[in-house]
Amino acid sequence: ILDIIDPEQKPIPLGWLDNNSSSNKGLSSVAVDGGDYAYVANSYSGSSPDCEEAENCGQLQVIDISNPETPSVVRNFKLDSVTTSGTLAYGTSIFYKDEVVYLGLAKADGDGEDYPNGLEFYALDVSTPTSPVILASAEIGNGVNSILIKDEYAYVVSPSDEEELKVFNLSNLNQIGAFDAPAGGGNNGNGKSIYIVGNTLYLGRTLLAGDEFYILNNEEPGDYPTASILGSKNIQDGDDDQPPAPKNTSIKGLIIRGDLAIFVTDEEFQVWRIDSLPAITRYADPLILPPGTGGPNLEGVASDCEGNYIYVGSLGANDKGIISVVTGGPEE
Repeated sequence: ILDIIDPEQKPIPLGWLDNNSSSNKGLSSVAVDGGDYAYVANSYSGSSPDCEEAENCGQLQVIDISNPETPSVVRNFKLDSVTTSGTLAYGTSIFYKDEVVYLGLAKADGDGEDYPNGLEFYALDVSTPTSPVILASAEIGNGVNSILIKDEYAYVVSPSDEEELKVFNLSNLNQIGAFDAPAGGGNNGNGKSIYIVGNTLYLGRTLLAGDEFYILNNEEPGDYPTASILGSKNIQDGDDDQPPAPKNTSIKGLIIRGDLAIFVTDEEFQVWRIDSLPAITRYADPLILPPGTGGPNLEGVASDCEGNYIYVGSLGANDKGIISVVTGGPEE
């Protein structure tokens, strides 16, 4: 937990904890209720389906942050979703709204009679934070990379070959539609990040030779014909004028502010203009993130915007976390 009261200064650590003393896997995602609790997706992947709830047996962890200097895990919550390798499907993504936690898991297929559960998306009542209750669940068919809740809909982004974006009714998690972006397939071009402003949906994808960024008309959530695509762009790391040649990348963090789309890619912080669709043009030179940040095989990149500052958290070299604070410079 960091004090960022003065964004121009180095963030000040207030308190910290090790969510799992037996593993260095750490957290996949964090959501805070605005009060005394944080809800985290536990990325520990070695749990036996027969384990009893503990720090290494529970995809959801509830952390008491009422005193930021002494945070503590007050509940580990286990869900019986099992992978084909016979372990619990670990936590990958989380979203909190109105006393409900929406939790995404790694791909779960179940393992037969004892653990048939192949579900990857859960809605949990946390009106009593230490006693979560499952409200509804859904099968995604793959792991969950990102979750966004808006109005009466849940938007789930996954690394699926098809239907990278799925839309569910919030009341019962029944699927009402999906978007299958062109190209993709295999380990390429699949869903990674999402943002919504008004009736416009913004989708970021993992690296491929085609377009990693899509802007969709979201007036009718779940109905995305070809005409819904308002614009798309092939995003690359690197400079056309400087060696090495630009290379395909992934949009791991996605923020929209006015007429600008802001990306955290494998290696860069990029800003693009989106006010003349379908044209999407570069707004500023990319900012190279700290050495070791990102990379196609490094997960855990997150970003958030507060005022005129954007905070980027990512996994750097040697499993060290990196926090970058980015703001606009003076105009030339």
